[in-house]
Order: sequence, then structure tokens, then C-alpha cells
Amino acid sequence: MNSDILNFWKGHDPGRIAFEHDGYKITYNNLAGNIAKRVTYFQQIGIREFDHVALSISDQMDYIEMFLALWCINATIIPIDFQISPSNFWKIIKESDTHYLITNNIKYFNEIKRYDFQNHNLKKVVLIGENKIEVTDVNFDENKISWLAEQKNTENSGFFILFTSGTSGDSKGVVLKKESFINNVHKVISYTELQDTDILLMTLPLSYSFALSQVCAHLIVGGKIILSVNNVYNSLTLFDIKEKKVTNYSATPYFYETLVKELEAKKEAMDVGNLRFFMNAGGYINPTIIEEIVKRFSSVTFYNNYGQTEACPRISYNRFDINTTDFKGVGKPLAGVEVKILGDDGMEVENNTIGEIVYKSEDLMLGYYKKNVLDSDQYFLSGDLGYISNSNLVIVGRKDSILKINGRKVYKNYIENSIFELPYVSNVKLKKERHSIYGEYFCAYVVPKDSDDNHTIIDKIYEFCKKNFNSYERPKKIVICKEIGLSSNKKVQLRL
Repeated sequence: MNSDILNFWKGHDPGRIAFEHDGYKITYNNLAGNIAKRVTYFQQIGIREFDHVALSISDQMDYIEMFLALWCINATIIPIDFQISPSNFWKIIKESDTHYLITNNIKYFNEIKRYDFQNHNLKKVVLIGENKIEVTDVNFDENKISWLAEQKNTENSGFFILFTSGTSGDSKGVVLKKESFINNVHKVISYTELQDTDILLMTLPLSYSFALSQVCAHLIVGGKIILSVNNVYNSLTLFDIKEKKVTNYSATPYFYETLVKELEAKKEAMDVGNLRFFMNAGGYINPTIIEEIVKRFSSVTFYNNYGQTEACPRISYNRFDINTTDFKGVGKPLAGVEVKILGDDGMEVENNTIGEIVYKSEDLMLGYYKKNVLDSDQYFLSGDLGYISNSNLVIVGRKDSILKINGRKVYKNYIENSIFELPYVSNVKLKKERHSIYGEYFCAYVVPKDSDDNHTIIDKIYEFCKKNFNSYERPKKIVICKEIGLSSNKKVQLRL
């Protein structure tokens, strides 16, 4: 399996376009040559198999070529979002036992002497400039070995480490086996029926496990990947999809929510040309949104995936089209994956009973870096809530999306979905907040659609909640927002 990504260009037409980026087209033959040159250079500066190499590159094409070159060397790759804060950046460098840092951010290159790297692994910092490459040596501890090297069950296929904040905000290094990752990619190729004629439009950050999975899937089948330079997540994306003859597009729920609201306002059909399918790239999505998408784009399939970075990343999927009548759920688990629902007592519950989703997967991560190595036979606690109905896994939300008010459970997504469907609401997100006397409650952050003044909209929402929710379910505060946007890793941010 590991060789699939190392030799992806073999068997493909060498003249076929592999990537299109910022006006440039790169054939599979060009890509292979560029990667080979980078492999040679990386080896010349000392990078060897199993060395930990952090990669923070803002140029998408450079990033992919370097990522694949490091994969060929079988280095342990640590992709880092180039938009994270300097303090978080250096924290990851130290926690991941990085030996080599490759970046095109001159600030990181210049700041290296400001940080305390006592008892660390960092050997060299490599600055990738427009016309030259600079290398700085760092005084590392020659006797210090990485946490991975200390483990007895490491594999020759190698690893990469993705740092994710999750919902807690605490950075965790998810150690993924390359072989398991590629195994999971092949499952995606199978259920989406990817072929060499497929064209992917990529707007997700490439340090994101889902984005890496999609890129690798298209490389393996010999497809084409368009790396978008437009940082927009609305209906304008549809013009790119049509113009560039894109056959599949993946996005977070935020994009689909925004798209549906914009299309409702425009009251006009949008042509998406050759598009075969949309795909949810992670997170809970309102079933009403999926239904609206397939109704408006009747020739397009919608894949609703469930996954986590820890799962490499897919766990299950569901397929929806114009003939679908029930838009709930993320389907049955993929081959090699088992899913159960546990109650508060840790025991498995009956069908149609909400509890925590736990899963066992052949593609599960090795563990969290410097924290644990998982038993391949154990069930992993997802932190997500859901239930199983007629073999269909239905996601309810994160465990922290539940509040207990005087012993009664309140589900965030149920309330959020209901408010979202109001004709005068453009977008809404609920957040848990705490009152010093009354405890936890939900605050509804709302982006209005019409021109009513804020007080009128707030009054309308309060009245709707009073009629439709139990008293303990109602948001206790409503705040009007200008926009609900996305952070660099495509997570929701509120802009008041």
C-alpha cells in the first residue's frame, strides 16, 4: 500500500496534468522530476528515514512536492498550518521532536535564536526562498531520541504527525501510520468510484488530514487536482467548478450552509457543469442543507462522511441524490471499521438511543504523540454523540454540545437547525456560556438575512423559541453578528 503513493506516476500517461496552480500546469512527468530533485536535496542536507521533519510552507504546490519527497524518503512528516501563531508553532516543533524544520516563513527562520531549545532534537532550519535556500544549523542534543523511536511497535511503513486542537483547544499530536492512511484512501477511491478523468478543486488547507486524503486519492488514480488561489467559500466557488470542469468538490459544513442561504436569496439555478459529487469534509451538517443541495443540483451526488483525524480520517459515509427521501445519517461503517454506541454507564445501548460513538478501525492512529500507543483491538472514544437506526449511523453532535439543565439533556444541533431554517436568519451558531449564578446556558449568535433592526429580529427568535422549545431548551441570550466566518483550519469563528 505504501508504494502506491511513492510510485503514483507509474502507469499514468506522463503527459497527463497532475496539478493546476496559479496559472501553471504540472504533468505527472514534471511532478515526478520535481519530487526526485527535492529528494536528492533533502538527502544532501542530511534528512534520513524516520527523521522528524516539520513542514510549514504557504505555497501549495511547493508544499505538496516537499510532502511527497519526504514521503519517498520515509521521513516522519509533521505538516503545520502556516497561519498558526508563533507560540503554537514553536510549541509543536518542540513537542514533536522535530529534527528538521522546512519553511518559507522568514520570521521563523530569524526567530530561531530567540527560543529555548535546550534538550531538543532540532538539527537544522531550512528557509525556502524565491531564488535561494538557506540552511541554519541548531545546537541539538545528540543523545536525545524521539518518542517514536522509543516505541517497540513502530513500523517500516513510517508515520506522519498531525497536530489538532480538537474541541478542547489543547494541541494533540495524532500519529498516523502511512500504510493505514493509504488503506483508508483506497476505500474512498472505491466508494466514490474515482477515475483518471476526475478533477478535484481543492480549497481546504493541505495540513488537514481530509485534504491530504483527497489529494492522494486523485494522484493514485491519475486524476487532476486544481489548487485554488481564491480564498472564498460561497457561491462564487460554483463558477470555478463550472469553468474548470471540476468533477468533485469537498468542503466543510460552513460552505454548504452559506451556499444554500445565498441560492435562496438569488432565486436562480446555478450550473455546475461536469460536477459528479459534493462531499462533506468533516463535522456535523444539517440534513436540511444536504436535501437543499441535491434538490438544486439534481445531477450531483452528495457524500456525507463521518471521520476524525485519528481514524485516518474516514469512518463511514452516506450517499444522497435526487431520489433520496431520508437525509439523516452518515451510513454504515467502512470495511475494517466497527461502530458502537455507549451510554453514560459505558455499556452498549439499543438502536435509536443516543450515546457516545466509539469505533474500532484497522486504520486507527498509532496514538497521541508522547501520550499513548493504542491497542489495535480497542474501541476509541470519539467524543461524538449519535445513534444507530436501521444500520445507519446518525450524528447528533459533540459531547460538549449537550447541556444538562436541572437534569434534562439539551441538544445544541436540534436548536441550531431549527433557528437556521427561519426565513429571516442567514446563519446561526450556538455556544455554551456560563452564568455565575444560574450555570451553563446556550447563547445564539445570529447573522440576520433581512433589513429588520436587531431588536426586531431578536424578538422574533425569542418568540419562535418560546413556541417551539421547552423552557429549559431555549437560548438564554441572542447576539446579532455581522458574519460567521472560518479560521485558517476552516473552523467557525464569530465576527460581531
